[in-house]
Amino acid sequence: MNLFTALYTFVKLFFAAPEYWCTITYFELDQQVGETFKVPGSCQTVTVDGYTDPSSVNRFCLGKLSNVHRTEMSERAR
Repeated sequence: MNLFTALYTFVKLFFAAPEYWCTITYFELDQQVGETFKVPGSCQTVTVDGYTDPSSVNRFCLGKLSNVHRTEMSERAR
């Protein structure tokens, strides 16, 4: 055994990425609006914005969410 192998031991690990690494649930005051958004394990990043692009798997767009109980305060904050 040389000095390198004495200092570093390599272990082979098996890792299975989770199906979803992040979930986002949007609330206005105390009410959940829309479904929980799940970010697939294949996506490294997620974007949250106010636009309306429902086709992206790594983008959560608040603009597509409607809420019949939305208050004026919530509307201004959005």
